[in-house]
Amino acid sequence: MSVIDLNNREAVKIIDLSEALAASNAQSHFISVTKDGKYLRVGERQETADGQALVVDTASGEALEIFYAGAAIGQHLSRDGIWLFPVSGGKGDVTREYGGKNCR
Repeated sequence: MSVIDLNNREAVKIIDLSEALAASNAQSHFISVTKDGKYLRVGERQETADGQALVVDTASGEALEIFYAGAAIGQHLSRDGIWLFPVSGGKGDVTREYGGKNCR
């Protein structure tokens, strides 16, 4: 994922999620940024049963948490940054990986 400075029209940072997504060739979709700019919520594996939402630290580029929520076809982050609403094409259990840090 690239971070682009629109004033200078150049990429200033690359966020590499390949370690968090090592088992797939997923593409990033549906990116939401928290109000304070500290975290990204990134939808991955669009249209697959193991779709997920990643919580990414913008400073380190590290995926802090992964929520498996089914085939993500969209997502919305609440204005206060507390709730993430991934929209799935099917039903399933939401599971979590990497936990431990408060990513609000």
